[in-house]
Amino acid sequence: MLGSVLLLVGLGVPVVYFVNFFASLKKQVKLQDLNPPRLVYTIQFSDESDFIEISNDKEQVRYQWKEVYHAYYEKDAIYLFITKDRAFLLPLSLLENSEEAWSIIEGKLDNERCTRKQ
Repeated sequence: MLGSVLLLVGLGVPVVYFVNFFASLKKQVKLQDLNPPRLVYTIQFSDESDFIEISNDKEQVRYQWKEVYHAYYEKDAIYLFITKDRAFLLPLSLLENSEEAWSIIEGKLDNERCTRKQ
């Protein structure tokens, strides 16, 4: 009898915790309108332009390539650091041609400001 009670408590507490956690998570997703994922910002650059244009629903900004702090090519995204503390992510799954985008970035930045990790 005591073993059954301890087994019930030992298995019941984690189950209740995870059910509460996922219910809370679902509630936060609804409150913040995160489902489906929404567009946060759009980045536009080309080989001919000396600017990076970044826009969202409310604002638009232009940065010169010489202002870019660093760029990293990782296995899942390109991280474009405008400053040491501010980066824009370019998920590779959303890019039409990630190699072309990276070659443009490498062409605009010197080798010290580009890092490719894989």
